[in-house]
Amino acid sequence: MSDNEMILDGEKVTGITLKDGHIPNMTDGNYKVTVKQTVTLPPEVKQQSDIKLDTPGFTVRGPRFSLDPSMVHAVHPAVGATGDFSLQFPHIVISRDVLPWERQPITGTPRVPWVALMIFAQDELRADPATGDSATSRKVSDLASSASDAMVPGYTDVDVPTALKNSMCVTIDARSDAFTAIVPHRSELPFLAHVREIGPRSGREAYAVVMASRLPKKEGRYEAHLISLEALGAYLDGKKPDKAYVRLLSLHRWSFTAKNDVRHGFDVLARNLVRNNTNNARELSLSLSSEGVTNARVKDRLTAGYVPVSHLTQTGEQSFAWYRGPFTPVIPPEPSDKKKCYITADDALIYIADDGVFDVSYSAAFTWGRLLALADSDLAAPVLKARRTVLRHMLTLSSVLADLEATTPVPPADNDSGSDVQENDFTEELAAHLTRQIQGNTPYHQFGELVEAGLATRLKTSLTTPTPTETRLSSPARKGDITGRDLASTIQRPDVQEAFRRALRIPPYGPADTNVALTDTPSNTGLLDGWAWDTPSLLSLLPRDVFLPHAALVPPESLRLFHINPHWITALVDGITSVGISTNLDQQAAKLIRDAIAHQDAGKITGIILRSQLITQWPGFHFQAFRQANYQQPCPVIRRDLIAPDTLLLLLDGSPRIVELVEPTHEVTLGLDSNNTCTPRLKTGTKVTSKSVKAEMRDTVHNVVNIAKMRDTFTTSDLGWSTQNPITPSGFALQMMHPPCRAVVKQQ
Repeated sequence: MSDNEMILDGEKVTGITLKDGHIPNMTDGNYKVTVKQTVTLPPEVKQQSDIKLDTPGFTVRGPRFSLDPSMVHAVHPAVGATGDFSLQFPHIVISRDVLPWERQPITGTPRVPWVALMIFAQDELRADPATGDSATSRKVSDLASSASDAMVPGYTDVDVPTALKNSMCVTIDARSDAFTAIVPHRSELPFLAHVREIGPRSGREAYAVVMASRLPKKEGRYEAHLISLEALGAYLDGKKPDKAYVRLLSLHRWSFTAKNDVRHGFDVLARNLVRNNTNNARELSLSLSSEGVTNARVKDRLTAGYVPVSHLTQTGEQSFAWYRGPFTPVIPPEPSDKKKCYITADDALIYIADDGVFDVSYSAAFTWGRLLALADSDLAAPVLKARRTVLRHMLTLSSVLADLEATTPVPPADNDSGSDVQENDFTEELAAHLTRQIQGNTPYHQFGELVEAGLATRLKTSLTTPTPTETRLSSPARKGDITGRDLASTIQRPDVQEAFRRALRIPPYGPADTNVALTDTPSNTGLLDGWAWDTPSLLSLLPRDVFLPHAALVPPESLRLFHINPHWITALVDGITSVGISTNLDQQAAKLIRDAIAHQDAGKITGIILRSQLITQWPGFHFQAFRQANYQQPCPVIRRDLIAPDTLLLLLDGSPRIVELVEPTHEVTLGLDSNNTCTPRLKTGTKVTSKSVKAEMRDTVHNVVNIAKMRDTFTTSDLGWSTQNPITPSGFALQMMHPPCRAVVKQQ
């Protein structure tokens, strides 16, 4: 199809294009490059012998006897799934979109796929008596080895490269009657494969989809095999093998179980997920259940996202404490000492006097930060470098203040009229002096200052003046110089602190723009270049148990919303910047460095933790979140991490009111409606509800659909096709497609 947008059952599906196939410009094989040159010489020039030119050769070789598992993007039904698949055509999605058309199974015929997806019931394959496995690994050179009761494909006539003869492949032995019933006919092959292009036109991803023609209606275990049809051309028109079994080359395989009373699929799992989370704030919050808890204070703690943890006090007493990680179901209040920079983990302990226990949340955050910095030199290096930079500028503060106080009135100690104006002027002047010191502290700027101060004249004088026999160096103290004893206290002055922030471009004086989306906001200032200090990057350093301390916070088949506690992130950063602190000046520098790290984004970030089979069976599902109930103002996904096989963590820019889970477009199911019927569609995807097409079976015992007859039924003028313009493989896929399922969770 050429359209990039279609309507499936009233549902607008964007960013998808169906194509008949992708035939490569060069198929597998050996090629030679021939160059011919003709030179015409005048008659008087003696003719030379022909110039011999090289004919270099090269080989085009794609997958043939095995398929890299990474090329398999998805399968349906999912691996190990159990459910009712009686109306669904199993299919496989391959990321190498040219694969089904890279080879030609039948010489001299129009190009058809050389692979087919075949579904076998458990008793239709010969199993190893010892292991019960139906698949056998063997060398490619052994494919043509004869078997007493199995028909072996004629690979002897196929040009198998020597380099591949010792490679391994997988074969199965299928019962001849089952093989004859299930193997696609020559006329059906083109309609059992198509290409789906997904995404915007500027950056599409293409996938090959190969579907089976058998419906797994009977209950039991099935095996799906992507079979190579090479050397099987004689059996694609219904010819029966003359032996009990047929040996087939399997490129990929998986199994599933059909059980007619069990609903299964993206729609079932997604709707159950929404049903389990009843859309109220309590069910969606990241907290332990407080059902049955009678103590009001304990209930409040659980509701706020805390979990009880074991705690060993400094005196050796075994007790318990409350802990809450960086993810919280409520917006946390600001701590009373929010401006304090923690130097030790004990500084961050919070004693709950009413209960006689500790809140260890911020203490644990500090400890984790310190451990991360001690364990990773790449994380600690920019912090230590920044501290040296700040300390160097602090040590120049004495001369800066002396120069400034000589020309600028110092603000009075009391708060009389006009003192605020004087203090602002003094702070601005101090910041300007520090800025010149800091930004000019490069060899280029230092050399420029020396030249302006008369470097050339002094050098000439020095070289022409005799050296005195004795030189006495002196450094008299200037009025207003700060002694080392008073430097730490001077640094703590509010005006000096603000001046340092302005000079070092520390937020709010840095370049960060809070109105810009988090994905576009600079993560740090030049002071701490060398590491990504934004909240998502810091969280990525932590193990899962830090932010999910109890499994019951996210039970199976659940979705939980949370905020990020910026004060927890601050304590984490305090732990990182605490490495190597030994003096009061180090502490002051650490506080400035902590403030320079742009973790202010934590207050804007929210998140979702999803635990469901959707993640294991549909890992590529689409996720959307919106700030408004009318699907306006989307919340961009900042980070998407798989923190467990069935658990997904999503960090968002903004607080969502609506969360939407959408089935991946490239994995939408193919199948029939009830009673083996199909409501046909126009080329645009719109259903023609006045018509119904019944799927006839080519083999009723094995429930194999007659694809060729269904194709002819769809070739009617009222659907947009005709005998002169018959339905194409992509058009047939459109008839079989089910619209992608959407599940919506709304936060009241």
